[in-house]
Amino acid sequence: MANRLLVVRPISLSAFLIFLAVYSTALIMIALLWGCNVMLGVALLFLLYVLIARRWCSRFHQRGMKCLRKGDFTSAREEFEKSLAFFDRYPWADQYRSIVFFHLGKLAMREAALCNMVHCYVRLGDAKQVRHWLDVCLERYPDSQLAQNALRIFELGRSEVSGESSHNQ
Repeated sequence: MANRLLVVRPISLSAFLIFLAVYSTALIMIALLWGCNVMLGVALLFLLYVLIARRWCSRFHQRGMKCLRKGDFTSAREEFEKSLAFFDRYPWADQYRSIVFFHLGKLAMREAALCNMVHCYVRLGDAKQVRHWLDVCLERYPDSQLAQNALRIFELGRSEVSGESSHNQ
């Protein structure tokens, strides 16, 4: 049976406005310079580019999310590691994600990959890796609310476990 996961996708208003301004300006300029027929062709090519770029840039992340939904946390973790490696190799793609592959989310793809890896390790029961990847995430993204909240929950869980063991003795 598939696991039900809460998937949150907050949209960045600034990324959306940049996306809207850049591409609507480009289409208007094309229409004014070369006419509506050319603009329609460019718009269709643009749509094709959007579909290909989005699929290619986020392929590992999408595979990881698919594995998460199936409850295959080991495979999901591997896909998120690939996503992290991809965006570490091409940091500009993550930094300009709203323009490069039209990702309008607030979380950077690397931050999302790190947080998803933490989630996988939680589900796999590997506390050492949970702490390691939380530390990596907070080192790279010190303002990450998602990682900060996960760390609080992790530390609360650890203190409750150690508190229970001291009560039992």
